[in-house]
Amino acid sequence: MADLATLCGVMKVEDQKGKFQEERYFQLNLAESKVCIYIDDPQHLPKTSNDPLLEIDFNVISKVSDARKLRPKGGNCFYITHSGDQMFIQASSEADMNKWIDALNEASKIRVSEAKHIELAPPNTRNEVAGGVIQRSTVESSDGGRDTPETQMPALSLQSIKSGYATKQGALRKNWKRRFFVLDETGFSYFKNEKERLPIKRIPLTDIRKAIPVINTHHHRQNLFEIVTEDRTYYVQCETPTECTEWIHTLNHCIDNMGQDSNNSALSPQRVPTEAVHMRTPSQEATKPSRAVWDQLCPDDTSKAKSSLRGNKKSWPLW
Repeated sequence: MADLATLCGVMKVEDQKGKFQEERYFQLNLAESKVCIYIDDPQHLPKTSNDPLLEIDFNVISKVSDARKLRPKGGNCFYITHSGDQMFIQASSEADMNKWIDALNEASKIRVSEAKHIELAPPNTRNEVAGGVIQRSTVESSDGGRDTPETQMPALSLQSIKSGYATKQGALRKNWKRRFFVLDETGFSYFKNEKERLPIKRIPLTDIRKAIPVINTHHHRQNLFEIVTEDRTYYVQCETPTECTEWIHTLNHCIDNMGQDSNNSALSPQRVPTEAVHMRTPSQEATKPSRAVWDQLCPDDTSKAKSSLRGNKKSWPLW
């Protein structure tokens, strides 16, 4: 395991043409819980120009993984998924690549300070970590919180029409967390992970009005859709456009079928096939960095001639 306190170094970032040409200086900032990306080692830059090009908070990093299958010509590269964006990075060696993957995954984990005693959560409740504090929440479900044999199974084993991981916005803190979603013929549930047996919440399909893509309200997020209910709008972000489209189509199909059931119980409506439709993995389709993130790494001022990073100048073009 890498020493998180001292991990830093130069790596190459993939540009929008899919090439690894420009070097950037990466540094883990444990004090502020973020990874900082500079044009060069800050110690070599003038004090007026040593601000990072991009900062990624640990709490928005959902995945860090080997990307050599996605980028077979990229050498020892890996990717960071953060807030729905993916950044592909090329390390100088396989050892360095694995060191950064392990360190970033370790740093982005939620940590809880040592506690003298943690009580087990009573039935239909769960212990969760919020801001480093353990909080107890009630599991919401469509049947008033009563356990059923099916909900005692791990989420991954539940019979479903569609299931998979995505990132959801919280109701109060408005932070984004990775959750495992399960859609069946009567409801839409989300779990902390695929091994959990009780959902954080279950929404009956009869309470859902529609699922639609989000276009204008969250400019910095890609592959985002919303689930509209009478009481609340849920925002869910997928890793690829295909996943987003599949979720919207499948949810609306199930909602329409529920409406047919309630309006004409004598007819047997067409059902969505019950075999599970799992979300595509990043190895099947990868997203490009959003324009907002790319602009931070690549400002528009590219017309200036390249010069030494340690030169004596006031501005620092990226390319």
